Amino acid sequence: MTPPAPLTERRCVNDSVLTTEDGRCSVSIRKDDIIQIPIWSLHYNEEYFPEPEKFLPERFSHDYEHKYPNYAYLPFGSGPRACVAKSLALMEAKIALIWLIKHFKFDKYSN
Repeated sequence: MTPPAPLTERRCVNDSVLTTEDGRCSVSIRKDDIIQIPIWSLHYNEEYFPEPEKFLPERFSHDYEHKYPNYAYLPFGSGPRACVAKSLALMEAKIALIWLIKHFKFDKYSN
């Protein structure tokens, strides 16, 4: 769950007002203000990811019981300024996994 970058920044292109879901609080953001998006905090938010410190690969399967919004998991950022090397990084991870499977024998661990 630890992202490669703990946060990302974006420049606001229009004057905007962000309001909480309950409407009790709002923040005005002016055009050209810099906004920091705390990726690390999103990834460790238990509302989206129960037990974020625990290794649960099934949390990324399509039928995982706790669905999370698209903006909650941003290991490569999102949109037009997302990481340009995302495809390369994912391919390298697949190649490394294939290499491990090919060269090592894996046994099921039981407590």
